[in-house]
Amino acid sequence: MTATTLALVLAGGEHHGPSLQIEGFYAINFVLFIGILVYYLRKPLSELAATRKKKIMADIDEARRLRQEAEKTLAEYEARLANLEAEMHDIVAEAKRIAEHEKQRVLAEAVLAAERLRQDAKSRIDGERFRLEQELKKKAAELALEIADRLVRERMTETHRKQMVASFVTEVEKMEGTL
Repeated sequence: MTATTLALVLAGGEHHGPSLQIEGFYAINFVLFIGILVYYLRKPLSELAATRKKKIMADIDEARRLRQEAEKTLAEYEARLANLEAEMHDIVAEAKRIAEHEKQRVLAEAVLAAERLRQDAKSRIDGERFRLEQELKKKAAELALEIADRLVRERMTETHRKQMVASFVTEVEKMEGTL
């Protein structure tokens, strides 16, 4: 049975409309209920509110700290980016300088190598020229001897031979006398 039904039965009859007694009873019940709630829940609710407030404040402080860290990190990255472009330009300039130096070194080595090749070729040519000259002199001497031999055979008579042998013998005898 509800409190309204109980109040109607105790009042002695049926009730067909709102009654101040019943509505007052509800109002008093409600006020008492709120009072009891406030009395018993005031401390836990205030502690809950204080705890919640502390948590919210801590969260706000943490958010501020994280934001400051993020801004600091962002500033560091922006500084790195600014320095990165300068570093990239420095690296490119250094690479160009090294490449130019390497180019000059390679060219100098190429000039030296070409000079060594030229000297080597000149030495080989001079050696080959000397060898060919010696070979030509030898062949010329052999040809001269062949021609002289042929001429001597063709032009020399028996009398010339005897005169040559006599002349040779005289020369040998003179040499023996000087020894």
